[in-house]
Amino acid sequence: MVFGYAWMPTASRERLRIWATSQIGDGVEIGSNCAIDRATLTSTHIRSGTKLDNICHIAHNCDLGENGFFTAGFMMGGSTKIGRQFVTGGNSVVTAPYHGWRQCRALRQVVRHQRCGRPPAPTAAYPLQPLKEALRNGREHRASE
Repeated sequence: MVFGYAWMPTASRERLRIWATSQIGDGVEIGSNCAIDRATLTSTHIRSGTKLDNICHIAHNCDLGENGFFTAGFMMGGSTKIGRQFVTGGNSVVTAPYHGWRQCRALRQVVRHQRCGRPPAPTAAYPLQPLKEALRNGREHRASE
């Protein structure tokens, strides 16, 4: 199944009826131009206290933990679960089957598809790096221009 369509034996596609829901907790703020997809089988959850900036995409079957802070351009792949107090920087992407630890920090244009370290460590950049290393690499890159 892709985007609510099933491939038929004749290579055509047929729209499936989706019965699942999206559930939004108390105190959630959703910025403009955000897309929150309904789940296909269970529910898409945005837990209480979570803040979504503008232009965020939350795919089907996702679960955003309580009190998260997701900045502009954040995208989340289907069936991904993020723990409490997760914070992202702009243009960050989290993809399934990621199951985030609580209190993780993913800063500046991160593509994350594995668990945060134990204990949660700040990370940044692409490819994903420890925050201190990413900041040092950014300064070195700007100095060489």
